[in-house]
Amino acid sequence: MDQLVASGSLKFVDILSHVRPGVDTLRPLLDLVQTFINDADATTTQFLVVFDGVSTLEWLGFAAIEVGRLNRALSSLCRKVHRK
Repeated sequence: MDQLVASGSLKFVDILSHVRPGVDTLRPLLDLVQTFINDADATTTQFLVVFDGVSTLEWLGFAAIEVGRLNRALSSLCRKVHRK
């Protein structure tokens, strides 16, 4: 796994380092993932997005509706890139 990270083939986003309690939007997290996907799209034909940490986001106080919006936005983004 370290080799994949070093080569840039694997990007790990630690949500705890990119979201702040008291902020009610997850848009910065979506923007970060979108940047990674756009970079991957330019260099590879396949990628995998694993959205783990839903319960952590809710535990941090993000509304379920906001977490759901992030989930739908990530799904939409992946489908959009896949159609290219």
